[in-house]
Amino acid sequence: MKDSLIFYTLLLFCLISGCKDDDIKLEIKNESRLGVCIKTVDLQYGPFYPDTAISKYSTYAYIESRDKIYYPLPSDLQIYFDFLPADTFSIFIFSEDTVDNYPWEKIREDYRVLKRYDLSQEDLIRLDFKITYPPNPKMRDVKMFPPYIE
Repeated sequence: MKDSLIFYTLLLFCLISGCKDDDIKLEIKNESRLGVCIKTVDLQYGPFYPDTAISKYSTYAYIESRDKIYYPLPSDLQIYFDFLPADTFSIFIFSEDTVDNYPWEKIREDYRVLKRYDLSQEDLIRLDFKITYPPNPKMRDVKMFPPYIE
């Protein structure tokens, strides 16, 4: 079930972004012991930084422990970031347990986020389009909530 959800979520991401061979692939790796779910900015519904409310419309993808997924970004990142009101791409990370056991209204109301990354274009380039949960030391300068702790 989760494998098909991952497949269809990634297919949706590709269709929305117009995934091409020369597109950039943002690697999102789960280094935790538990499965996590991620939500990214939905270009139709947001959320758009600095509004970090969790959109009920955007889809999420599941990442098993020690696994990774790829989120396609257009090869011309500037056009993508120009569309965003604050030059910031947000990624929300939730525990699998939270997503499985609570309705989105409750998740949004209580802001049950494990981590939120607010990435600039420069952050993505500096990180070579690779981010992890939990954040690694290379990510210490990325704006995130809760903040990075060494």
